[in-house]
Amino acid sequence: MTWVEWAAKAVALRPHRSKAGAVRAALADYLLNQQLSALLDGSEADDMQPDIGEDHPIIGNGYYRLDDTALDLELDGATVVARDGSFESFELIVGYRSKSFGSEPFMAIKNRLRDARHLFIAPQVGES
Repeated sequence: MTWVEWAAKAVALRPHRSKAGAVRAALADYLLNQQLSALLDGSEADDMQPDIGEDHPIIGNGYYRLDDTALDLELDGATVVARDGSFESFELIVGYRSKSFGSEPFMAIKNRLRDARHLFIAPQVGES
């Protein structure tokens, strides 16, 4: 099914909403069903490192989703060289990991939404 076909079906199933609202509702339903399926299966897919399938020069084989505790642990003792909070919904943090994590360079996107995951990119983050 193409994106246009999916969106048309979402609008047709929710005629009482605006077209944009119908698409947002269908997407929210899909994401909630996916999360519930993962919980019922006992899997923690959201905690895993997504594999991009290639060795990218900046992000290696993937990126990492960290919760608040894990990000705080990463930033504790890290050398932060740049912090940009001028974005609406996130803060960009760039620096070098603490010596206990190998001192590799990192880039973090700190999500400002409560209880949302943060993006963390570092060469060895999964192997510490």
